[in-house]
Amino acid sequence: MTMQRALTQLDGALVELWCAVGELIIIVVESQPQPAKKAAGLELVDLRSILRVDRPRPVGLAVVDDMAALVSDIQGDVAAARTYLAADAAHELPRLSSINERVQAVNLRYWHKLRTFDAIAQLKASTRRAEPEWVTFEKTLVASIIRCQAPLENVVVAMHDCWQEVEQLIRSAFPLADPPQEATSETRRKS
Repeated sequence: MTMQRALTQLDGALVELWCAVGELIIIVVESQPQPAKKAAGLELVDLRSILRVDRPRPVGLAVVDDMAALVSDIQGDVAAARTYLAADAAHELPRLSSINERVQAVNLRYWHKLRTFDAIAQLKASTRRAEPEWVTFEKTLVASIIRCQAPLENVVVAMHDCWQEVEQLIRSAFPLADPPQEATSETRRKS
């Protein structure tokens, strides 16, 4: 794999995650669907609009508002990662490092704040106490949150592939005379 191919795969994975997060935003935030946006040749949906389309009225569940803010933060990190990816490649390692920071921020927010058992349980408890249409909304929202998992995993794998490509470039530029080998029980006895 070349660095350019690894970066192209990362961009594709980020676009896929952007779409999934866009769907989530439409469900939670917007009262009307927004026109799709084009990026990297794919139709993207603004996630903030997902959070509003199916949201029952009257608005007012704090847990949903918190999730909307969290999803907006995730979308911002995905957008920042794509901006770094589109930046000048003259400084590849700092650029990859910046992208990696955003990817890790998304990964942490998703798994530690949005997809946790406590967050989902709190959402379910809040919607069950509200009007009946909130229960349908909650199911739609949880399904959309779960649909973000595969694109996020693809982004993490693509980021890993980029770092492996960097490692290969470094190894080819600075070959080691004798690469370290894992010690076996036989080599330990000889020592």
